[in-house]
Amino acid sequence: MPGQVKAFISGVKDSSLDTPISIDDLNKIYYDYHNMTIRITLDVQLARKKMSLTELSQRVGVSMTNLSLLKTGKVKAIRFSTLEAICEALDCQPGDLLEHVPDNIPSEDTRGEPP
Repeated sequence: MPGQVKAFISGVKDSSLDTPISIDDLNKIYYDYHNMTIRITLDVQLARKKMSLTELSQRVGVSMTNLSLLKTGKVKAIRFSTLEAICEALDCQPGDLLEHVPDNIPSEDTRGEPP
C-alpha cells in the first residue's frame, strides 16, 4: 500500500505549473476537503424525535449505510429528494439538518508549528 500511495503522490501534478505537488500542498488539500463548513445535525433531530436510524431508514427508503454516512458527516452531497424525505419523516426543515459553521481553517503559520 505505501508504494501505491507514493506512486499516486508522485503522479499528481499541478496543471498550471506541470510540476509535482508538494507534500505540504497535498496536506492542505486533504485538510480543506475534510473540514467542510457545513455540519450535518441529523443525530440531533433523531434524538429530538426519539427516532432510531433504523426507523428513519425504513420510513424514507434510504439504506442504513447511507444514513450513517450522512449522520457522521462523511458525505459531500445529498439529493434534494433524500433531504425532502428525511425532513418529512422528522417533521423538520432542511435548516434543522444542516448548519453552516464559520470557516476556521488556520493559516499556514498558525497550525501549531514553530515559525
